[in-house]
Amino acid sequence: MYLIFYLTIFVWGTWTAYGHNLTDAEILAYDSPPIIQENFPYYLSGYDEDGTPTLKLWVFELGKWDIRKFLEKDNETAYAMDVACDQMFLRFKESAIKSQEKQVFCICDLDKFSLRQATHLRTVQFILSKFLSLERLVESGYLKEALDGQRQLFMGPSLAIGAASSGSVGKPHRSVRIQ
Repeated sequence: MYLIFYLTIFVWGTWTAYGHNLTDAEILAYDSPPIIQENFPYYLSGYDEDGTPTLKLWVFELGKWDIRKFLEKDNETAYAMDVACDQMFLRFKESAIKSQEKQVFCICDLDKFSLRQATHLRTVQFILSKFLSLERLVESGYLKEALDGQRQLFMGPSLAIGAASSGSVGKPHRSVRIQ
């Protein structure tokens, strides 16, 4: 029963979710309003104990983003959030293209994701549409791994992130090991 309910929301959400007709170049050139930039951070991580980059590891803390609040504001704010999320994924892709390995890793941290957001239909639609964008990035071959904050794999082979890798935004993390 629940499967049918979730499948219905998924299909309906992907057809009615926000969209824009911007090219990749226009998305990358888009200047998000400061309120969006402050409330939807993501960062490049993946450093060893000496601060040397070990791999391109992008982290976005979806659980801390109050998507519902911004969807309820107005359509202009929702549009800005939509473009900013697509911009984030394009930056992941561009960093992969520029890297020697031609791939990046991604962690979607769902810690603190609230029931308040999970029960709001527009929020669920928005998140599903963005996960579809993330899936297209995986299919392109540029995203090697995508994990949630609970260390459960969304897709790809096993990548374990050690407990010592947690830290603050912008601070280098200590150890990342691949099994």
